[in-house]
Amino acid sequence: MDFRGQALAEWMMTLIIVLFSLGGFLYGYHVESYSAMMTTYVTGVALAFVTTCPDWWYFNLNPVKLL
Repeated sequence: MDFRGQALAEWMMTLIIVLFSLGGFLYGYHVESYSAMMTTYVTGVALAFVTTCPDWWYFNLNPVKLL
């Protein structure tokens, strides 16, 4: 993973977790269920983990050239 790939992974992770957190809170508030809120949040964290932790090809578009 190159430096731009690391920045992209961090941005994607933050965006996914924030969106699922907000969506989970609104959904949980609407159905009045804490477990529904936490299920939505944990789903977002799992999705963020799967999309950003492995070294996918789109994180290696700008390889570092050494000397």
